[in-house]
Amino acid sequence: MKGARDMTLGNMIKARRTKLDLSQRELAAKSGVSVQMISCIEKEQRNPTINIVQKIARALHCTVGELLGEKTA
Repeated sequence: MKGARDMTLGNMIKARRTKLDLSQRELAAKSGVSVQMISCIEKEQRNPTINIVQKIARALHCTVGELLGEKTA
């Protein structure tokens, strides 16, 4: 299994979302980001803006840094 530092942003978002038992549709509703955008980010088909990553991070109860693979203190 890949370590957090080896995972892509899309993989990190998907892992966090599934850990919280959220569907893409539920994450979209909580974050205000479209289901299509979330799907594309998770598949590495789109590069989101920092604003979109912030919305997703808030909905996933984590920081942007955590989604980017930063270790927490």
